[in-house]
Amino acid sequence: MFSVVPYLSPIALENTLRADCYINFLKLSAAIKILSDENLLQKYKNIARKLIYEFVVEFEEIYGLEHCSSNLDMLEED
Repeated sequence: MFSVVPYLSPIALENTLRADCYINFLKLSAAIKILSDENLLQKYKNIARKLIYEFVVEFEEIYGLEHCSSNLDMLEED
């Protein structure tokens, strides 16, 4: 069941979230898909890294610094 969540959640959340929140979520979702598939990871690792960086930066802009944690900051470190 858990393996379908990354594929179904973008569809389920499309009309639920504000557009900026939804696009931010899609970046995280796409990065997770790439990072969890060895074949995709080999080819798209740099794209996944960029998506995670953009997710973290935009998360702070959308939700505010008070909703960011050290765990979120660690996502954008090399």
